Amino acid sequence: MLLQRLLPGAALVLDEAYSEFALEEAIPALDPEDTRVIRLRTFSKAYGMVGARIGYAIAFHETVCSFDKIRHHFGVNRIAQEGALAALDDGDFIAGVVREVAAGRRDYAEIAGALGFAALPSATNFVAIDIGGTERAGAAMALLLERENCFVRRAGVAPLDRCIRVTVGTAPERRGFEEALRRLAALLPERARARVSDHGVGFHGRGGADMLRALFLVPRASMTERFKPLSLDEMNPEQRRMAENVLAGPRKALRGPFGVFVYSPETGDCAQALGAQVRFHNSLPERLKELAILVVARFWTAQYEWYAHHKLALEAGLDPAIGKAIAEGRRPERMSAEETAVYQFCAELLETREVSDSAFAGVKDRFGEKGVVDLIFTMGYYCLVSMTLNVNRYPLPADATPLLKLK
Repeated sequence: MLLQRLLPGAALVLDEAYSEFALEEAIPALDPEDTRVIRLRTFSKAYGMVGARIGYAIAFHETVCSFDKIRHHFGVNRIAQEGALAALDDGDFIAGVVREVAAGRRDYAEIAGALGFAALPSATNFVAIDIGGTERAGAAMALLLERENCFVRRAGVAPLDRCIRVTVGTAPERRGFEEALRRLAALLPERARARVSDHGVGFHGRGGADMLRALFLVPRASMTERFKPLSLDEMNPEQRRMAENVLAGPRKALRGPFGVFVYSPETGDCAQALGAQVRFHNSLPERLKELAILVVARFWTAQYEWYAHHKLALEAGLDPAIGKAIAEGRRPERMSAEETAVYQFCAELLETREVSDSAFAGVKDRFGEKGVVDLIFTMGYYCLVSMTLNVNRYPLPADATPLLKLK
């Protein structure tokens, strides 16, 4: 037990600012006669009296009297004291707050999960949402502060610097944040488009000009894309319609080519619908569809397409040796008959602009005419994606290994 390890004359000071939200078994039993323990609590959290700047301590009587002799000579004002005493007497109110905050934390966890983020377990009145990396959290902060009516905080200490911190609000406020986070997810790529200082975004100790430079100028300077990523607020009705169609589908974000497609929203909407059909409702087995996409990505040296679909191919069961050979520009040595048929069809069509009778039959005999057409659709759509990504110079995540250009 910690108390047993205290040195003589030392005190254990417990910060219990969030004690009202914690599980009952997490809070040690009160023993005001224990001379070694000082417990600090506040009215700023569960009681909602942060503006009153008032709290209290629980400690041995003589300890409290000793601190009273050296306290700040400007005491807490009478209004704050009366409000605090009234709050302590209102048990029903605080119980209701604790229940509402618990419901809010569950809401945030569901909101984050639906958008591909993760909410860390919390016993406080806020939730830390893992955005997926330090750079991504920096980009999220910049976007939320610049474009949304949100007040958010970002932890500056690893590993929490990959998170944004959001206070639990009322039900309407939570819905507003959900909408803001959904718009954010649509703009946040695998690699953050923004880089904020390694110490995070903060207001303390910064002048106004420095703060603005950290929040806005640095992120914009780090962008490499030729097409400016648009927020929903910046889109015209046609663009917004296309974007909402993407967000309503299984992709949930305007990553990859969609930030470019939106500049021609009528055609872009047709293209994204074709892509959804090809990717999520293909008659070809998942492993073989991803094999075809890898052959296309290698042909175009489409870096982000390879990065995204190489992972999907391995998850679908493709032998890593096959992916390695394709990345190196070699024909894989050990493929199944189905993999050989798909690879041969794709390689011939890309290299010679046609397919031989044997290559055509290899796919048709195994997957039928529908399979042949779906393979053509797959190749055609991902050729479009490859061209779009290459023209836009869409960035790779920091941890990705780029494809080498083939001679």
